[in-house]
Amino acid sequence: MASIESLKQQLKDLLILNHGDIKITEYPNLVYEGRELDFNLGQLNQLIQQVYSEIDWRPYEIINTKLELVIRKGILSTDQFEEIVSLVGDSINRNIVEQYIVAELTKRNFKPREINHPDPLSIQNKWMTDVVWPEYKESLIEVEWLGEKASSLSKLADISFNNRDDAKYFLRNGNYLPGLVTALTKSATRADEFARIIEEEFDSEKRYLRILYKLNPRLPFRFEDELYSDVSVLLQKACDTPQGYHALLESYRKGILQIWIQEADPVVALNLSTQYDLNSFLRFLYKTDSTLPFYIENHRFLTPDALADYAKKDFSIWLSVAESMAAKNIQEWFTGIGKEDWNDQITDSYAFLSHAGYYSEREIRLAMVQALFHIINLLSDKPRLKIDQEKVQLLSVNGGAVLNHQISISLKNEGYVKVKLYFKFLKEGISVSKDILEFNNLEGKLRENIDIVIDTFLFQKDQLYNLELVVSSVYEDITVPVEIKVIFPKKAYITKLVLYGFMTACYFGAFRFLLGVFLDYKGWLVHNPEIGNPDDVLGNSPLLSFFLFAMFILGGVFSFSLVKKYEKI
Repeated sequence: MASIESLKQQLKDLLILNHGDIKITEYPNLVYEGRELDFNLGQLNQLIQQVYSEIDWRPYEIINTKLELVIRKGILSTDQFEEIVSLVGDSINRNIVEQYIVAELTKRNFKPREINHPDPLSIQNKWMTDVVWPEYKESLIEVEWLGEKASSLSKLADISFNNRDDAKYFLRNGNYLPGLVTALTKSATRADEFARIIEEEFDSEKRYLRILYKLNPRLPFRFEDELYSDVSVLLQKACDTPQGYHALLESYRKGILQIWIQEADPVVALNLSTQYDLNSFLRFLYKTDSTLPFYIENHRFLTPDALADYAKKDFSIWLSVAESMAAKNIQEWFTGIGKEDWNDQITDSYAFLSHAGYYSEREIRLAMVQALFHIINLLSDKPRLKIDQEKVQLLSVNGGAVLNHQISISLKNEGYVKVKLYFKFLKEGISVSKDILEFNNLEGKLRENIDIVIDTFLFQKDQLYNLELVVSSVYEDITVPVEIKVIFPKKAYITKLVLYGFMTACYFGAFRFLLGVFLDYKGWLVHNPEIGNPDDVLGNSPLLSFFLFAMFILGGVFSFSLVKKYEKI
């Protein structure tokens, strides 16, 4: 029959090994022993609390503190064990310390690696993790590399890291390093991995880096004269400045950055592709860390809203933004931050603008930037226009002339937009002075004046024409009613009659004056004996009279042609 002391000792051992946390129902043998001693479950739990309070936990706290370093390194040496025993030996028996440490190491996937004691669970059997065990085996052999002793592949890597130029020289062929790898690992297969790299990689820098991080993936990465051990930290630091960003991009394009990442961080390496272009680089960046900024030229943008706000104030960046969209750089950013639907909208916007017929190929790019503002922020204002006249009424247009009626079109808010002008109900004789307009507040193109040109010769008199002038953009259509009525120009007609009558009289008077000067003629070219007869002119000088009359006829013809030109007949 079990004794109370035996039960308490078993409970004490369990409490120590489980750091004071046990459930008695998980140990049916103890429950059975308790029942033999007339303990029910409640009484057993009370006994557990009593035993817990009697244990001196301070030595175990010391052991746990010392084991933290052991667990991080993955190996327990006999010296470390003896140090722990010396610290708690006055309080706990050595065997209990060993049992406790073995139990803790077993929980952390430590295993005995050597047979130095008949008991397989003895602390003397070199307890270490699966990760440390290969390195430990390598450390038992020493080779010489670049003038220094190395007992492991990681040490070879350290020496190569600190002697870059010498390492690159000795890695020019496979005569040196593969043999050392064979000696340290006792594995021809492992050595062949390095031999293949040396044979296949012709770029000396990439060959050096591939060997280096194959030897020890935990080595830091040199970038811009600084060392980095964490990929995320490197990306954040590099993207803080335009210089760092472009240097990182250049490293990616050369395939250098990928070498380190593939060996140092297999999880991040899943974000890499086999391509070296800018889009692949951006895809890698934002898969790894979606909070990284986006660069256009040397401008750094943390968010799409920041990009839109900047572009709304600086037109010089628009072409660069447009080129970034055309190359799908911005789309990679949007995908990385979870805005794939924006990319669909960009595609739809480009298709719409291309078929709308408002823009040339260059102008479509600018229009895409304008569209981008609304894609990023649905509340962003679209470019709107304002016309100074809601309705054009020309109900007393004098016929016989060409009339120009001016209207003013202006940009109501901000943005870039192209505008077409046309008459909805086409009528011959009416047109606009400009049918394509461009507005852009960032270039100061805020207002345009155009003329409605009316050729009254092509309009019926006293008939009312109802037309519609359409001011059309991809964002809106504004319709301006135009009413035109051409009337007979009575005042102008009378004015012209008087004018040309007077001019004709002056012309005849001038001719009469010339007759008097050259022929001494005193009549008025009428059959009247009192004032002279026209035949008198011919009788006195027939030849001269001929020339004078010829000049009269030619002068009349010339005057008529001038009048036609002036009056646009």
